[in-house]
Amino acid sequence: MAFASVRDSLLDVLPVGVFYADANGECIFVNDRFCEITGHQKERLLGRGYEEVVHPVDRDRLWPQWQEAVQAGSFGGGELRFVVGDAEYSWASIQVAPTIVDGVTTGFLATALDVTEQRSLRHAQAENEVFLRAIRDGAPIGICLVDPVGTALSANQRMVEILGADPTGRNLMEFVYPDDLEIAVETSINAISELRTAYQFSVRFPRPDGSLRYAEVHCQAVIGDDGVIRSSVIAAVDNTDIIVARRESERYAEMLAALTDFVALCDPSGVVTYLNRAAEIQGRDLPQIGPRRIGDFFDTASRGKLAAEAWSEVVGGGFWQGELTLAPSPAISVPVSVSLTAHEHADGDHTVSVVARDISDIKAAQRALEIQATHDSLTGLPNRALLFDRVENALERNTRGGQQVVLMFVDLDGFKQVNDNLGHDAGDEVLRGVASRLLDVVRGGDTVARIGGDEFVVLSEGLPDAAKAGDVAARIVQRVNEPFAVSGTLARIGASVGVAIATADSTVAGIVKQADLAVYEAKRTGKGRFVVYDEALRRAS
Repeated sequence: MAFASVRDSLLDVLPVGVFYADANGECIFVNDRFCEITGHQKERLLGRGYEEVVHPVDRDRLWPQWQEAVQAGSFGGGELRFVVGDAEYSWASIQVAPTIVDGVTTGFLATALDVTEQRSLRHAQAENEVFLRAIRDGAPIGICLVDPVGTALSANQRMVEILGADPTGRNLMEFVYPDDLEIAVETSINAISELRTAYQFSVRFPRPDGSLRYAEVHCQAVIGDDGVIRSSVIAAVDNTDIIVARRESERYAEMLAALTDFVALCDPSGVVTYLNRAAEIQGRDLPQIGPRRIGDFFDTASRGKLAAEAWSEVVGGGFWQGELTLAPSPAISVPVSVSLTAHEHADGDHTVSVVARDISDIKAAQRALEIQATHDSLTGLPNRALLFDRVENALERNTRGGQQVVLMFVDLDGFKQVNDNLGHDAGDEVLRGVASRLLDVVRGGDTVARIGGDEFVVLSEGLPDAAKAGDVAARIVQRVNEPFAVSGTLARIGASVGVAIATADSTVAGIVKQADLAVYEAKRTGKGRFVVYDEALRRAS
C-alpha cells in the first residue's frame, strides 16, 4: 500500500499526463497533469475509458491505428483533441502502450503531452508563410529584395511586370529613367546618412517596349544585430493609370474651361459639383446661399421643365435634350439648347453633365423666317395666311360663346395714280403710311393685315354692336383720306371699307366673302365710304 502511494505521488509530479486502464479499457489511475490537459476531474475519468473525452473525429482516426499497434505489442500514438467544453478543445500528443505480464495484456498505459500552444505557434507560422507567399506572388505592388549595394536578390511577378524584365542579379538603379536617377540616388544616400531605415521617392521605369511606368518606391532597410544594413525590401506602387488619368482629366478640364458653352456637372440630386469658365461667368451674380443647384441658372419655366420632365428622364434613361432659358440674373435671358447626360463611374458614383449652348442667333433666324412666312415684307403686317388663321381662331371662340367677330376689308382708292405719277418707291411709302394709320385707329388686340397690293384687312373681336364697327370703319376712311407727304409732295388717296359681322354659324370663307361683297358695294356706290354687309347684299349676291 505504501508502494502504491509512492507510485501515485511520483506519477503526479511528472510533467506529462498519465492514464492507466485495465485490460477492459476502464481507467484505474489518472494523474493530476492528465486532468489538467483534458480539462476533466479524476472522478469524471476513473472507471471510464478516456476515449469518452476525445473528439470523435480524432477517435475514429486514431483508434484503429492504436488497436493494431497494441495487438502487435508496440506503441501507438498521435496528436488528438480532448473535448474540454462546448467548442473548446485542448491538443495533446498521446503515446499508448500495453502492459504485458507473462504474455498477457493486463492493461494500457497512456501518456499525454500538452501541445496546444505548439500547435497554435505552428498554425500561426503556417499562416504567416501563406501570407508572405501571397504578398510575394499575388500582391498588387512590386516587391524586390536587394543587397546593401542595390543588387536585386529576388523579385515578385508584379515587380517583373512593372519593370518589364526580371531584375534579379542586376542593380535596381539600372531600371530607373535617366532623368529620375538623381532623385532616387540622392534620396537613398540621404536616408542612409541620416540612419533612416524607411524612405520613399517617385520615379519612372522605362520598359523594353518603350512605355513608361510611373511608380512610387518605398524602401525598408533590414538591419542586422550589428547595426549594419543586410538587405532592403523595395516596394513599387504602380501609379501609371492614376497619373495618366489625372493628366487626361487636367487636359479635359482645360478644354472644358476654354469652351464657350455652359458646362456643369451635378450629383443625382442636382447639386452642382463643377462649372467651367463660361458657366462661372453666367453664375457670378447668383446669390450663394447653400450649395448651388443647376435649376438656379434657369428661368422659372425652365426650372419647372427640369423638375417635371428632364431630370427624371436623364436619371432613369440616361439622356435628355431640349430647349431652356438661362436666366441667372434679371438682366440675363439666353435661349439655350441643353443636353443632360448621366454618367456612372467605376467607383459606383453617378454624375449628370449639363451642356447648354446659346441658340440666340438660331432663334432670331427662326423668328425672322416665321415673320417672313407670316408677315408682309413691306409693311410688317400679318399676311393672308396668318390673317385667315386668326380669323378661324376668332370664329371658334365666337362659337363657344366668345365676343363678337368683325372683319373689315379696306381697299385703297386712287393708289394706282400714286404709283404712276410718283413711282413705286413713293407708292411703297404710302402703303407703309396706310399700315401705320390703320394701327393707330384700331385697338391693341385687333389684327391689321395686308393681303394684296392695295388691300388691307382689319379683324376685331369684342366690338359691342354694328354701330361701333361702323364708327371704326368711318375713322379708317377718314384717316386714309388725309394726305401723305412723300417724295417732297403730297399724295392723296382714299379708302373704301366693307364690314362683315360674324354669326354663330359663320365660316372663314363665308365672312371673307361677305366683307369682300361689302367693299365692292362701297366702291360701286361712290368710294371713300364704308358698307356693312346685310340681308340686302346677301339677296343681291
